[in-house]
Amino acid sequence: MKRILCPLLMVAVLLCGAFLGAGAEAGGVEAFLGFWTADGVRAEIWREDDELRCRVVFIRGDEDSDVWAFDNCWYDAESNVFRCGSVTRTHHHYDTLWETLQETDWSLNDMPFSDFQVSGAGIRFTDDNLEVPIEFKRLDGADGGTWGKTLAYVGRWTCEGTTLRVEDYGVAWLFTVAVPLDGGRTGKWAYTCRYDADGERMVSVDVSNRTLITPTADGGAIEEEVGRDDSKAAFTLEGERLTWSDVTDGDGEDMAFSRVDDVINLRNYRTIRRHIWRCLFRP
Repeated sequence: MKRILCPLLMVAVLLCGAFLGAGAEAGGVEAFLGFWTADGVRAEIWREDDELRCRVVFIRGDEDSDVWAFDNCWYDAESNVFRCGSVTRTHHHYDTLWETLQETDWSLNDMPFSDFQVSGAGIRFTDDNLEVPIEFKRLDGADGGTWGKTLAYVGRWTCEGTTLRVEDYGVAWLFTVAVPLDGGRTGKWAYTCRYDADGERMVSVDVSNRTLITPTADGGAIEEEVGRDDSKAAFTLEGERLTWSDVTDGDGEDMAFSRVDDVINLRNYRTIRRHIWRCLFRP
């Protein structure tokens, strides 16, 4: 049986590798995923649960930013364009005196009108509400000042059924912890955080917002706010481990989160191929 299964697995993996290799050479949607920066603007394009998402943040200063969040995105393979629709636009103001983040919805448009195209600098963002396109270049961890240091936090994390989502809002970052409870319910802790350069960690600057989500018989859910208090939290990244500690209530103690990666990369493919190769030829 082993000699039958191994060749079949090898063929499947090699075909997958050929597909991945072709995708890498052609660029495809993978060429758009990641973090991008321009003068006063930054963008993130990612894949989550087989859906493509995009966020464009316009920095208006240390206290103000405009965030365009796209929930309906797709890749047009024929024209090699990443298209966006269903955008929610919000203005964010961080009050340094009271240490609170205020959010104001100012626009909602459900029609697709924005796209990204590959350009010489990286990718070009065009939108009906922009006078000129924005030329983005890819951002790595060494660039971008404070944002460059916080790149490692942004994304999805998990620890024994508990999930953590970190989102960039320009002047602050939103950390949402979802904890599974009995009866299929979910408890959520939402913290607005800023980067503490001295402590090299994220610390909450606003009161925590706690929400209870209860599933209904028709497949929906009832979401209710169950409390806002003065609890503070700290999130520390050490290597590949992200720890959560509510310094007021003690929640999250001894919890170490690992990143959730939805993208299959060639390094993982080569590791699998080596195992199949050994399976095929090892006596």
